[in-house]
Amino acid sequence: MRYLALLIIFSSIPFWLGWLKKSPRNLEWAALMIGMGPFLVSFIKMDAAVHTYGGWSGHTSGASISLLDALCLALIRVLPSRRGNNILTYCLIGYFIETLIASTQATAYTAALYYSWQILRVLIIMVAVDKLMAYPTAPYKIVEGMAYALMIEVVVVLYQKATGVPRATGTFIHQNLTGYVTHFAILANFAMVMIKPKAKLHMIGVL
Repeated sequence: MRYLALLIIFSSIPFWLGWLKKSPRNLEWAALMIGMGPFLVSFIKMDAAVHTYGGWSGHTSGASISLLDALCLALIRVLPSRRGNNILTYCLIGYFIETLIASTQATAYTAALYYSWQILRVLIIMVAVDKLMAYPTAPYKIVEGMAYALMIEVVVVLYQKATGVPRATGTFIHQNLTGYVTHFAILANFAMVMIKPKAKLHMIGVL
């Protein structure tokens, strides 16, 4: 089943490429999906492990890839590079290289590389979002995606509470991660409420 999921994810890249080239409006939908993606990737099984380390109980238990990663790779391929330098991207590239070097000193070398893999996935998403920022509507669509995801999160948490789950995790694997991600999503929506006079969707996201 894992290999089937990997096949679907990797084969989706040509689909995303064709879909993104078909209409500029699809870039807005892509931005919306990027906003929702982090909340839904694991919950609806949109990811699969390229490699796992049996019995490893660390923070990162494998090298995974998701449909969100595939979409971001397609965006990087389709969109032109922006003028100017994104200092955060270069800092993250430096940090990625540093983790690769540090992993050579680890006892569990393969497991240590899983963290580098996670940083690489973050870097892919960061570069894709940076390229999307050349389009004026993209930032708003990303935050809209977060607002929709927050609504889904509320429904899932309430359902878990109603069914007797003592510590509702929502769409994430741990309640601390749920709180961490929703905190920043709420802040982004609150910022939209402050700058847009009629931001009903973002107001619902904040509430």
